[in-house]
Amino acid sequence: MAAYLAPLVMSRHSPMMHHIRESTADALRTQAGSAAPLRSILKPSMPTIYLLTFSTDRTPTTNDFAKLLNKHLPSGASLRYTIDARPFLVPSQQIQELYSGVAEVTQDAVLQDRGACREVEHAVGELRNFVLGKERETAIAVCCTAGTHRSVAIAECIAKGVRREVRRMGEGAQIKVVVRHIHRVKGPKDPY
Repeated sequence: MAAYLAPLVMSRHSPMMHHIRESTADALRTQAGSAAPLRSILKPSMPTIYLLTFSTDRTPTTNDFAKLLNKHLPSGASLRYTIDARPFLVPSQQIQELYSGVAEVTQDAVLQDRGACREVEHAVGELRNFVLGKERETAIAVCCTAGTHRSVAIAECIAKGVRREVRRMGEGAQIKVVVRHIHRVKGPKDPY
């Protein structure tokens, strides 16, 4: 397997993602000298979506990526795919200095890119279908170079879109959305 995050591993069509997570988990258990699972497998009471953002600079290899997934995702959560936000528009230098992707001004700047809009719309539609299905946990990862602006903005927009869609479904629909910005650096004017 290539040492660097290969395009196949990053794509939504990757058949390797489950294998990478499991093989790294097995290696970590072996190093710890235990065959016990890393986490207990508990099914959530309602469908749960995990949105993870990360920096490709800080996660340069497939092994690093697998460790990140094993650390930040429950073992029962399947990673659907990773959105690579690096090709999307970069917010202005002024926005980057003051805000991360949790700020609406950054989200608005990133969504000026049609590709970013398409990815958000696609993810929201796919996750809406997840809510209607039988699965209990799923995840989408979003990466960019620093893990602070584009990836965070995309994940925040996906979370808003999924929550909006679930409200439209009515009282019977429930969802838990967990957003984890693993490498985000807080901007001085960020709301949180």
